[in-house]
Amino acid sequence: MDVAVPQTDRPVLVQWVEDWITTVARTFQQIRFVLDEYQLLGVIQKYSARYDIRRFDFAAGRGNHALALTLRHLIVHQQVRWYPGCGQLPGLDYRDDLATELASLLLKTTTGGRVRIDHLRDAGYHDDRAFALGAACLEAIQEDPGGDWFAVTPPSHDGGFAW
Repeated sequence: MDVAVPQTDRPVLVQWVEDWITTVARTFQQIRFVLDEYQLLGVIQKYSARYDIRRFDFAAGRGNHALALTLRHLIVHQQVRWYPGCGQLPGLDYRDDLATELASLLLKTTTGGRVRIDHLRDAGYHDDRAFALGAACLEAIQEDPGGDWFAVTPPSHDGGFAW
């Protein structure tokens, strides 16, 4: 997981994002990017004809709700993995990676009854890596695998099968 760290007086440049997309697309064939259209509309418009780019659909909170529930489900049921140190912020002498970010997240219920992921409002907490992972997972599970498919499960302790 590549991480760009904005500073108070130095935000991440859009050019960095564009260069990253180009590099990743060159490295991985048939890749799909999921972008926040509110922050990167210009990038979406510029690269949509060249790359498979999907807009993350916030849909008045429904997108964040689906992302939060999907990410939580996949983590709780150990259906998503990441490598040790994934997303570690560069130049730090302490651990600040995807795993520590996920461990610090809160699942908040909105007034509309939906849930979303959030982080503590104290300095140093964020949810950007979790959002990126969640958006990628949500996109991946919505993909139609095409054709028939099934999952083979081992028998339960009593010998029955999980249908």
